[in-house]
Formats: sequence, C-alpha cells, structure tokens
Amino acid sequence: MGTRATKLMAKHELVLRQAGKLFYSSGYESTAMKDIAEACNLGMNAIYSVFGSKEQICAELFLKAQAEFVTDFKSIIAAAENLSSTNRTIMNLYIDFYSRHNFLYEIVWMVLSGQIQAELKEETVTLIHGNFIDLLNTYRAYLEQLAQKRIINCEIDLSRLTSTFWCMMSGLAANYVHKTGEITGVANQEIRDLELDMVLQVLKYDLKGEK
Repeated sequence: MGTRATKLMAKHELVLRQAGKLFYSSGYESTAMKDIAEACNLGMNAIYSVFGSKEQICAELFLKAQAEFVTDFKSIIAAAENLSSTNRTIMNLYIDFYSRHNFLYEIVWMVLSGQIQAELKEETVTLIHGNFIDLLNTYRAYLEQLAQKRIINCEIDLSRLTSTFWCMMSGLAANYVHKTGEITGVANQEIRDLELDMVLQVLKYDLKGEK
C-alpha cells in the first residue's frame, strides 16, 4: 500500500473513530459534520473527501458493529450445547446489540428504504447485506445439523424458518430497546421465553436427543 493510500486509510479510521465517539455520546441527530471535522482537526473538504455524507459514516460504523455481532454469533453456534439455550443466548446477544447500536441500524434502514434521501456506497451496502446472509446461513446450517440427527423433526423449509426466526428476534430486540414492553410483554423474561419456546415447538425439537 502506497503512502497516499496509507494516509487515506488513516484518515478514514480517524473519522470513524471520532464520529463514533460523538454519535454515541451526543447522539446522531445532534452531531453535525462540522463537529466531526473539529474532533478530527480536519477541514470539511478533508472529511467529505473520505465520506460523502454523515449517513455513510453511520453505515460504516454499523458495518463494524455488525461484523463483531457476526463473530460473536458464530462463537455461540460453535459452542452450542442445545438449541433451547443457544436460542436464548442469541436473543440476549441481539438485545445487547440493539441496545448499543440501534440508532445506527435505524439510519441505515431509513436510507435504504428511501425515508432519508442520501446515498450509501454500493460496497458498504453489499457488505452489510452479506453479513446478514452469513448470519442466516450459519443458523440454517446449525438447524440442518440438528435435523440430520433427528433432534428437530419439522417438515417446514429450514431456510424460510430461519428467516422467520430472525424477523422474530429482530422484533423482540427492537421492542425491548424501544421500551414497549408494557404493550408487547417483551420486557418480561417469561414472555420472551414463551416466544422462544414456540420456536422449539414449531421445530418439533427433541431436547432428549441432544443430551
């Protein structure tokens, strides 16, 4: 990597680091590009030469957080003892992720859905999408292993079931973070356990088979 490319990469990481500090401490909406420029001791032109918008910075911070989530998720799957406890561990991981990074997710989703008029780099969007597909494939492969061992005995397509499970997890975690537990019951551990138990019932899960 040449000197120019090295300097550009260093500037890129500096902006991400300082913007992250401001977003998490002061809030995304309260942080302007000029605040990020000042924190980095850079001019506005220098900031825009690396990132075209605040939304792009947000997307790349989300990508970093998402990559960490994927690593933690795969570690949970690798250490899985039984489906019941594994799903609960994943649920807790998801809640933790949303609790810390939900505002990043929301901004990225609003841009991709057209609610915020901004452009994200195609490479960033591709990587975010790839990480999500990686999560789904990892969980589906885990279920397929259990199906081969006759630990789960459902006749439902596991790819569709995996997508449904992740939608449910996302909804539970988002509701928990948005403090809507009074309405949905998500803040109640017993209710969350009930939801996860329903997944096991759909899978026709045989706990004895994993012991």
